[in-house]
Amino acid sequence: MRRGEITRRDAAELAWRAETRMRGNEHPPDVDAVLALAARSNCTAYNLEFVSVAERLGVLLVTGDRTILRAFPHRARPLAAYA
Repeated sequence: MRRGEITRRDAAELAWRAETRMRGNEHPPDVDAVLALAARSNCTAYNLEFVSVAERLGVLLVTGDRTILRAFPHRARPLAAYA
């Protein structure tokens, strides 16, 4: 939308569709797990919420965040590898 490739209305429609498909599949982070991850990394608590959820679900976290990639090479993979 910022690059002028889609309209605001189209962006809102896409966001609504994504939210509708994801409804019921939310996985909130575990605060204790986030704090444990924070104790052993330099990542922000916000970013560690994603790491925590990925660890709990046993899935890879695809990210462009270099700090996460360095701190959690067993869990995180670079976005470029999938784009």
